[in-house]
Amino acid sequence: IIMEEIVKIVQDKIEQIMLVEGEIERFSIIGGSIFIKFKNPRFMALFNSDKKATPSSTNATAALTAPETGLTCVIAKGTVIEGKITTSENIRIDGVIKGEVHCQKKLVMDAEGLIEGNIYAGESTIKGKVQGTVNVTNTLHLLESSFIKGDIKAKKLHVEEGAKYDGKCLIG
Repeated sequence: IIMEEIVKIVQDKIEQIMLVEGEIERFSIIGGSIFIKFKNPRFMALFNSDKKATPSSTNATAALTAPETGLTCVIAKGTVIEGKITTSENIRIDGVIKGEVHCQKKLVMDAEGLIEGNIYAGESTIKGKVQGTVNVTNTLHLLESSFIKGDIKAKKLHVEEGAKYDGKCLIG
């Protein structure tokens, strides 16, 4: 399957697909979910047209603002990505990532988000689950529903009541 065919198949489900250097190994639509497996992906973003911010959105949603660029990569709920993701911009994760995530700016994860792999970010706000090491060069915010199973390394750490982690924690 070539990229143009994929865009035609899913354009009614999502607003935009953005790929930079990545070969598609497998692609399928099951129910309302889109599954894409890549061989050595460099960057990928899915922008879901159903996902709208509302005034009742959580702190994690508010944390997405990037005044200097306004760019945010969104991994929508129902999306599963296998492979390494690298971005120089912000990223919001509402879906599942099985692999490493490298984000130079801000990584935000909603309660439905899951990362099975290590995280490297400039700043991060997490409500979901992480199975892997979390490395944040500035501030890591663990919100009430977050669960980290792995080590944490950050310059600063804010933990809300109800947040959980199982691993070593190195702050400073």
